[in-house]
Amino acid sequence: MSSNGPRILLIGSTYRAVCVLERLLERGDRVVAFIGLESGAPRSFGPEALELCDRAGIPARSGQKLGEEIVRWLEDRIRPDLAVVLGSANDVPLQIAGNCRLGLIEVLDAELDGRQWRLLPE
Repeated sequence: MSSNGPRILLIGSTYRAVCVLERLLERGDRVVAFIGLESGAPRSFGPEALELCDRAGIPARSGQKLGEEIVRWLEDRIRPDLAVVLGSANDVPLQIAGNCRLGLIEVLDAELDGRQWRLLPE
């Protein structure tokens, strides 16, 4: 892995999250942890992402709700510089962004429908 660049925490369980994780690893970016958010989506790609993390030696967690245990794990062991959430960040505690030197980025899929942006389903 590259020693330059921010220590990235990736959060998500969509197909897009798996693709982004694969691409970051291919590029040699510093992905230091992955959190799979289990949601009510018809298809979760969390298991695929967890398997990918296991092969790459990246610490990973998965759950329906991000609580104090996850926040403490990030603070004590992982210490990311940047959190990237692929999908909605509504279920991500503000403490996660507050503990990242560069903050949190929320990446949503959307399309321009006439003059309005419309979010695409996960």
